[in-house]
Amino acid sequence: MVRVVTNENTMSSFSPGFFLYKDGTIFLDRKAQTVFHTADRSISLSAFLCLLDELSRVLFHDILEKDALGDVVIINASLEKNDGIRRVLIQGSVIERNAQGEAASFSGYCVEVKNEFSVPRIYDTAEIGLWEWDSVSGKCMFCKGYHRMLGYDWPYERLPDTFEGWKALVHPDDIEAVLFQEKLSRSPGVGDKFECFVRLRRKSGEYIWTIGKGFVAQRDHHGRAVSIRGTNQNIDIVQRNYEKAMEKNIRDALTGCYNRGFFKEYWKKLKEEYRFPISFLYIDICGLKMINDLLGHNVGDTTILQVISIVESVIQMQKYIIRMGGDEFLVILSECSMELLVECEKNLNKYMRVKNRINDLPVLFSVGASSLYNKDESWNEAVGLAERNMQKNKEASRQQDLLLVVSYIEAKTGKKVAYKDSRLL
Repeated sequence: MVRVVTNENTMSSFSPGFFLYKDGTIFLDRKAQTVFHTADRSISLSAFLCLLDELSRVLFHDILEKDALGDVVIINASLEKNDGIRRVLIQGSVIERNAQGEAASFSGYCVEVKNEFSVPRIYDTAEIGLWEWDSVSGKCMFCKGYHRMLGYDWPYERLPDTFEGWKALVHPDDIEAVLFQEKLSRSPGVGDKFECFVRLRRKSGEYIWTIGKGFVAQRDHHGRAVSIRGTNQNIDIVQRNYEKAMEKNIRDALTGCYNRGFFKEYWKKLKEEYRFPISFLYIDICGLKMINDLLGHNVGDTTILQVISIVESVIQMQKYIIRMGGDEFLVILSECSMELLVECEKNLNKYMRVKNRINDLPVLFSVGASSLYNKDESWNEAVGLAERNMQKNKEASRQQDLLLVVSYIEAKTGKKVAYKDSRLL
């Protein structure tokens, strides 16, 4: 995971909006949402292109589709809105292309051009910094924005003014990018420009991800670089918003638990990171349909949240809680033996029965358990076994649970319950 150290809420009103394109989707930070006048944090590429004028749309699309046009885009776009035409300056670069030359990911930033006299200076921000290296003096010069990006109080605090000093700010795992720049400075055979991902250390000691871009401004008669100039753009903000969007896609909105899509998509990863034995608890909430129908979904939501609270309180160990359906949840436990699993199941049932006192909303659920002891066993079969065990336990307590739910609803509404539905429990 990328470590985030930039607070989006501290950005000035003149800061640019950041966006990230990945796998056909554009992810926008709050400022970019404002610039493009959209409430969506993530939109499809086609929907994003529809926000632009025709010429900008074609240019943006072509750069993403064809590597022959280069990787850098600078667009002065016109957006048609209800209050008239608005101009937006868009700058960005392709981060990665696939074998067909199509952009797999793209990072960029944007700023609204307020009027015909505006001169937007995207680079004068705490998210982007310019630098220049002079081989004659051996000095590195960094702009005010570069200092602010790394947490230095310019002009009272200064970054190291040599290339070696700057290298000390680079994360040890990203030193390959630095070595390439050194090769480029020594020989034109390597090329005259570069782009790389590199983590830089802030004054606080934390690292931020940046995109570094640079070019040789001048070489001497031996082909050695005399001057190199470039920028580093802080992309932690973009990456954070991308990760938030991804997290939102795999989380259940009501409970905050993982959803079924997460289980389907990431079960292989879970299998790799979890240690055997891996155990499963399949939980089904009893009477939820009756509660929703007769007392309302708000009461049903309260029931669901109380079940999750019970699970969190009783099972205090590493776990994933996954909402498999409206009233069904799967708990996955790492390094959990059958003996420990049985204790978890027993304590869940005990806590539930103690919690359901007279006149309280009945929070009832049935639990089934199963375990895996090696990687060759089937996860699907283990989960299926836990579900079958849950169904057996549910059938055994059905009449007792039905009586509790009906009694509570009748006491709450003052009406006799006449409810015939095989799915009510």
